Amino acid sequence: MTAGRHSCQDGGDEERYSAPATGPREEREQSFSTRQVAQILGQAEATVKRLANAGALHCLRSSTRRARRFASEQVVRYLRGDASPETLAHSVKAGDVKTSLAGIIEKVMGGDRLEEVLDRDVVPMLRFAGTSFVVDLLVRVPAIAADVRRSPGTALVVALGEPEEHEMQLVACVLRSFGYEVLRPTAGTRGSELTMLAERVRPQFAVLVQGAKASDPETVAAAADIACPKGGGTVCIATPRTVGAPQSVAVVHSLRELGLLLRGE
Repeated sequence: MTAGRHSCQDGGDEERYSAPATGPREEREQSFSTRQVAQILGQAEATVKRLANAGALHCLRSSTRRARRFASEQVVRYLRGDASPETLAHSVKAGDVKTSLAGIIEKVMGGDRLEEVLDRDVVPMLRFAGTSFVVDLLVRVPAIAADVRRSPGTALVVALGEPEEHEMQLVACVLRSFGYEVLRPTAGTRGSELTMLAERVRPQFAVLVQGAKASDPETVAAAADIACPKGGGTVCIATPRTVGAPQSVAVVHSLRELGLLLRGE
């Protein structure tokens, strides 16, 4: 897209969009749409436009469509405000959502895949963070990876054996960064109920997150039951352990491996 710097105070509030992405872009576009910025900031799109019109958040205008684009460094500057730059790990440990988002944006725009950044810089620090911080951060993060306009389908995220809540949220975060609509059954849903749910929803992707209290045979059996009636979708088990799963079920041990599976690599 050819873009030039134009004033964002000259009308043309309606924004037009290009074809939707189906996952995080490999060629990192160094700018965000109004929709992405709104999701990253946790604000309405109208608020983002007002910030742009007031000059508080600088934007670019497409010379052809007049759509707003926000350079990644401008979004990082707005998120950081007057705060001194810190490492991403320090921001996460401190529970600072805005500077954590700024750090994630810098790493993703620098060429790292989102799931790799989460594995390396965010996950090790989450034990220091409060629940509200984790929820607020991970609901905003998917917009950094891509501006997904059309969902590739539904993803089912199932807890087996009481995994940590942040483990469930991290898996959901990665799936949403690829555009999936995430469905999480309530805790304690039985295997037969999961099978019925899979038959009804027919998710394109299903991830069974194994907690410490789930036995490997129990996890594998539940995954196999969901895989049978799904009709072409992908089923995987997310676990730190080595699990002998049937051929129809994949096993991932990290968010990075989940991302590779989502990309078909």
